[in-house]
Amino acid sequence: MRHIDITVLGLVQGVGFRPFVARAAQELSIRGTVCNSGGIVKILAKGDEGALDEFIRRLSSCAPKGARVDEVIINDAGDTTADLGEDPDGFVIVESTDYDESIRYVPADIATCESCERELFDSKNRRYMYPFISCVSCGPRYSIIHSVPYDRERTSMDAFEMCEKCRDEYEGASRVRTYAQTIACGECGPGVSLHVRDKGCETGDALQKCIAMLKNGSIVAIKNIGGYHLCFDPDCEEAAKRLRKMKRRENKPFAVMFDDIDLLRRYACVSVEQEGLLISPARPIVLVDKLQDMDFAPSVCGESLSIGAMLPSDPIQLIIMRSLKTLVMTSANISGEPIITDDDRMLELMRDGICDAVLSNDRRIVHGLDDSIFQCMYEEKPETAATQDGRESGVHIQILRRGRGYVPEPIRLKYRLPHDTIAMGGDLKAVFALGRGDTAYPSGHFGDLYDRDAYDLWCREQRLMGALLNIEPQSRICDAHPAYISSGFAKRESPVREVYHHHAHILSVMAEHGLDGRVYGIAFDGTGYGDDGTIWGSEFLVCDDERYVRAGHFSSVKMPGGDRSSVDAGTSLYAYLYEAERRELLTDEEIKMICGRIDCLDQRKMTVLRAVLDTDTNTVYTSSMGRLFDAVSALLGICSMNTYEGECAIRLETEARKYIKENGISIASYVPEIWVPIRKNAVYTADSVYLVAALVKQLLYGTDIGELALMFHMAVADAAADLTEIIVDDEGADTPDGKADGSTGMPGEGETDNADAVRVALSGGSMCNSVLVKRLINDLRAKKYSIYMNERVPCGDGGISLGQIYGEALLYSRKDVIIKDTLTFKQKGV
Repeated sequence: MRHIDITVLGLVQGVGFRPFVARAAQELSIRGTVCNSGGIVKILAKGDEGALDEFIRRLSSCAPKGARVDEVIINDAGDTTADLGEDPDGFVIVESTDYDESIRYVPADIATCESCERELFDSKNRRYMYPFISCVSCGPRYSIIHSVPYDRERTSMDAFEMCEKCRDEYEGASRVRTYAQTIACGECGPGVSLHVRDKGCETGDALQKCIAMLKNGSIVAIKNIGGYHLCFDPDCEEAAKRLRKMKRRENKPFAVMFDDIDLLRRYACVSVEQEGLLISPARPIVLVDKLQDMDFAPSVCGESLSIGAMLPSDPIQLIIMRSLKTLVMTSANISGEPIITDDDRMLELMRDGICDAVLSNDRRIVHGLDDSIFQCMYEEKPETAATQDGRESGVHIQILRRGRGYVPEPIRLKYRLPHDTIAMGGDLKAVFALGRGDTAYPSGHFGDLYDRDAYDLWCREQRLMGALLNIEPQSRICDAHPAYISSGFAKRESPVREVYHHHAHILSVMAEHGLDGRVYGIAFDGTGYGDDGTIWGSEFLVCDDERYVRAGHFSSVKMPGGDRSSVDAGTSLYAYLYEAERRELLTDEEIKMICGRIDCLDQRKMTVLRAVLDTDTNTVYTSSMGRLFDAVSALLGICSMNTYEGECAIRLETEARKYIKENGISIASYVPEIWVPIRKNAVYTADSVYLVAALVKQLLYGTDIGELALMFHMAVADAAADLTEIIVDDEGADTPDGKADGSTGMPGEGETDNADAVRVALSGGSMCNSVLVKRLINDLRAKKYSIYMNERVPCGDGGISLGQIYGEALLYSRKDVIIKDTLTFKQKGV
C-alpha cells in the first residue's frame, strides 16, 4: 500500500469536484480524504499502486462538467501520513481548510443544468417550480461568494439553514447534490416576493402574478443571478417607449430573451458557433442577424439588423419564459450606471416610475454582474475547414462585454509578474484587472467612472475581489491620461506605472495569444491620450515586448474640444470640412452645397464652429477613428447624434451591410471608387481629410448613400492594410512566402511557432465593426500576415487592463531593464 498527498489546481470548487473524487476513490477501493483548501483541492489517498495510478488519471481526464484541472501535484506521503480514518466507506469528504496558495480559481456563475430543469417542471418532484433549484453542476457561484474555500457559510446562502431533507442530500444521499453549497428547497431556501407600485408587497404566487403583469404590458424589474433586469413583452411598443424614456436610452437596441433555440430561429439566423455560445453554461447575449419578415415592436431593436438574443439562465427565468416565450431583458440601471443589485434601490426606482413592479428575492448578491455579450464575424471563403478546437476557420468570436459566466475566470500570461499587481483600465466601460504570478483576473464591467455609483462600486469591488483572490497589490498600473479618474486613483499610492491607451489595446491582444518580440499593432477607437499630448484613435504601432513606436495614423484633425464633439457628429463633420477647405480639397461653394443638405449643420452652428477653429478656442488635435466615422455618418445623413456610445458608427455600418446584402456584394472583391492617400512626415499618415472630401464630391454627384457607406469602410480598411505593409517594409521584416501563414491567432493554428511571420494585432472599439474588419483581414491575409484579435476580453476599453498588466510582465521579463518607482511607457525612435 502507498500513501500519497495530492494537490489539484484549477477550477475545482463549486463544480462537484469533491464528490467526484470520493466516488472515484470508492470505486477503486482507495482510502483517504478530500477537502477544499483555500481555492484548491487537497487529497490524502492510500491504496494499491495500480489503483492510485488510475485514480490520478481520472482526476485530470475525467473531471466533472464545468471543472478545469490545470495541474495535479503528487507527493509521496510515506509513513508520516495522518490517520486516514476508519470510515466504513473508506474515503470521506472532510471539512474545508484555509490555504494561502499562490493562484486561486473561483467558479463563475453557471446556468441551470438540464437535470435541474427537468426537476423544476416535474410535478412529482419536491422542487417542482421552486425558483432556486440548483445542484453541484449549476447555480450561482461568484455572484454569491464572499471568501474561499467555496463552502455554504462563505456565501450568501449562509442565511438559509438546510431542512432535514436537503441535509440528507447534501451529506450524501443524492448524487447530484452531495456537497452542493447552494442546495435549497421551498421549505428552507430563498423565496420570491412581488412589490407592485402603489400596492405593496405580495408573496403568494408572486411568480404567477409577475407573469400576468408582463402579459398585460407592464414593465417588471426581476432580480436574477447577477442583478436586476427590466423586462417587458417585446411586442408592446408602449412599454418600450416608456422604458427608453425612463432609462434615458433613446435608440440603443434592447436584448431579447427567447424560451429556446428553436423559437429564436423563427426570428433570426443562428450559426453553429452562435448556438454554442447561447446554450453554453455562461448563457451570454449573442448578436444574431434578424430574419427580414420577423420583428418586434419598432422601439425594441429599432433599425438594427441584429437581435441581442439570450436564453434563460436561472430557474426564475425558466419559469417565466415557459409562459411568455419572448421577453425584453435589459439591465436595470440608468445609462452609464452599474447594474442594480440592491433591493431598496430598485424599489426606489419603481416608486419613481421606471417600472410597475419588482420581483425580488431574499438571496443577497455579493458581486453584481452584467450579462456577457458576444458577436461572431465570418470571413468570406475560409481557406481551411476547421481548427483543432472544432471551430470553422475564418470565424472570429468576439466578446463585447465580459460579465456573468466569465468573471472571475483567470487569463494565463506568458510571463510572470514580479509581485501582486492591479491594472486600473480606463474610465469608460471600466474594468480593472488583478494579477499574480502568470495569472490575470479581469473584473466585471462597471460602466463609466464619471458616475458616482459606478466609481463607488469599482472601488468596492477592488477590495472584495482582492480579498477573495488573496491578492494585495504592491504595484499599480494606469492609463497615461492625466485627467482620468482611474489614473488619479492609482496615483494616490506608489509605485505607479503608466501605459498609453492604444499601446494597452495592442498589449491586450499580445497577452491573450502569448506574443512577445515584434508585433505590428492597429488600434482604432474613439479616443485615447497620446504621448504627444494629442488625442489618438487610429494608431499603427510597432511593438517590441513592452516598448512601442508610433509609426503611423490617420489624419490628426483640429476638433472643437469638450465632450460635445463625441456626441454631436455634426461638430466632427465640420472639423473635417474646415480642414478640407483650408487645404483647398473642397471649395467654399461645395461646402455650402453639402451643408445645405445636412440638417445637423445650420448656418448659425457653422459660424460658431468656424470661430472656434479660427481662434483655436478650446480645440484639440485628434486622429480618432470614432470621430471620422461620426463625421461620415453625419455627412451621409445617416446619424448625427450619438445617443449611446458608437451609435453613428454602428448605423453607418448598418447602411453598408444593407447595401452588401441587397446587391449581393463580396466584401473581399469589391473595388471602391475612392481611396486614401498615404504620406510621410514625421510618421506615415493616411489622409482621411482627403477621404471625406472625396465622399463629399461623390455625394454631390449623386452616388447612393448605401454605396458611399460601403466605399468608406473599404477605403479605410484598404488604407490600413497598405499603411501596415509600408511600415513592415520600413522595419525590414522578413516575410518570405510560405513562412507567414496568414492565420488568425485562433487556437490550433500555431502562429506562435512561426517566428518568421509578420504578426499583426487588431484592437480598439472600432474592431467590432464587421464590415471594416472583414475587409481588413482579407487585405492583410493577401499580404501573408498572421492576424491576431481579442477573443477573451473586449477589443474596446473593457480589455485594456489586461494589456496594462501584460506590459508589466513583459517589462520584468527583460533582464537589462533598470526598474524605477515610476515609469511611463513612451514611444522610442520617433
